[in-house]
Amino acid sequence: SHEIEPMVGVLCTKQEGVTIRIIEKAISKPVEQVRFEESTKYGPVVISANGRTVSRGNVASNCCVLVNQVATTGRHKWKFKVKSDVGSSTCLGLAKCPLKISQEYSNSQKHLYQHEGLMLWRSYRGTLYKHGQQLRRTLEPIGWVENQTIVVEFVLDMTKGTLEVFRNERPLGIAFEDIKGPVQAAIVFYAGYEKAIEILDYRVEGTLQEEIPPVVKSLPHSIAAKTFFDPSSIHGSISVSNDGLTVFRTAEESGNAYCLLNQVCTKGIYRWSFKIEIDKGASTCVGITSEPVVVPDSANIYTSKSMFLCRSFRGALYANGREMSKRFKEFWMAGTIVELVLDLENKVLQFSISGVDQ
Repeated sequence: SHEIEPMVGVLCTKQEGVTIRIIEKAISKPVEQVRFEESTKYGPVVISANGRTVSRGNVASNCCVLVNQVATTGRHKWKFKVKSDVGSSTCLGLAKCPLKISQEYSNSQKHLYQHEGLMLWRSYRGTLYKHGQQLRRTLEPIGWVENQTIVVEFVLDMTKGTLEVFRNERPLGIAFEDIKGPVQAAIVFYAGYEKAIEILDYRVEGTLQEEIPPVVKSLPHSIAAKTFFDPSSIHGSISVSNDGLTVFRTAEESGNAYCLLNQVCTKGIYRWSFKIEIDKGASTCVGITSEPVVVPDSANIYTSKSMFLCRSFRGALYANGREMSKRFKEFWMAGTIVELVLDLENKVLQFSISGVDQ
């Protein structure tokens, strides 16, 4: 239950100039009224009273239903629980909005996953179909087994134009690229057998790129509407620009130093992007810290027992003062964009460097 703050730390390795700038911040919010949309229903499917479960009996027919959220910008995340997929004849994915289905799909001779307005991942063999064409690559199948819980999560990034798939929290890879909106999450049943899919969660992550006012001291333990480096949090030789968007120090300054953003994270999902403008000597760390912040007396700051950090030098990772065996891409080069995604629900901190997930 510790409160967590994003931070930028500067190590005591060399006396070199460092300049880092905030690019953006984003927060993920759940959609309270998410449901399968009755007006999009095609074929003999049944939507539950609360709108969260769609099912079909043992009927050989093409069926389709869409989730009532239209994606045009930002990042959208949703989770389906596969309650029944007898015969492995379910498809999950996206539909172009609006989706029009002609009468040629009213019988089971032509499967609906061949529709030009759909992008679907078939449970059978993990085959992928985009706009009616089968792709050469595949993903791991859904693999439903009776009495086994399977939760499938989709991450739709409209900026990158990608749809990523996870099965029971394990990444399966990018299903589709070059996605252009508007689109909606879609479920398709074909052939026969009983089916049932429940939507567990839907979140929309919107980016906040607001004009930052002159720096003011943030209230303790508050969720800030505007994000900037908090000068009151500075430890050691490090400075903050007047607009609060840039943290830096000169080549003459050295020693352990850090600065926190003006935001305390307690729950939900947060995203920050930083641009490395100068990092001579590769002596920067980016990450998070719990409170109270622990600063080592004589060792480098990345050995702090309160911090989770990635070093710009060789991409070394440190958790609670211990170096991990895994490493990410180093990011000391000028112009590098470092993105952090903090998911406090799943207790995960993810890094992306120059648009590549680590």
